[in-house]
Amino acid sequence: MTADQLESKRLHFKKGQRAETVAAFYLRLKGYRIVARQLKTPQGEIDIIAKKGQTLIAVEVKFRPSLEEGLLAVSQLQQQRISRALCNLTAKKSQYSQMDLRHDVIVVRNFKSRPIHVKNAW
Repeated sequence: MTADQLESKRLHFKKGQRAETVAAFYLRLKGYRIVARQLKTPQGEIDIIAKKGQTLIAVEVKFRPSLEEGLLAVSQLQQQRISRALCNLTAKKSQYSQMDLRHDVIVVRNFKSRPIHVKNAW
């Protein structure tokens, strides 16, 4: 990998991290409680775990120029991994075992406009 490729990868990672921070802040403004960020499980990683009422939500965050591109960036395989990771979390943490589960996507198009929150994305 060249130095330019490494730098590009690093910048992309930093934008993703910033998008996750923006998404978490946006969810808090909407009344969600952030339970975890970048939760790693044997099944995969969940960007944000949030809670609102009796619903536990796995949130995938995408930094893309449009809603369509953001939604297309969440592959079926990624959806399956996130779903398994969320089930793993509820099996291990009894306080979440009776909660409703949901999968959302937040698309951050840029850092000047409001993120787009898609509930029940799959």
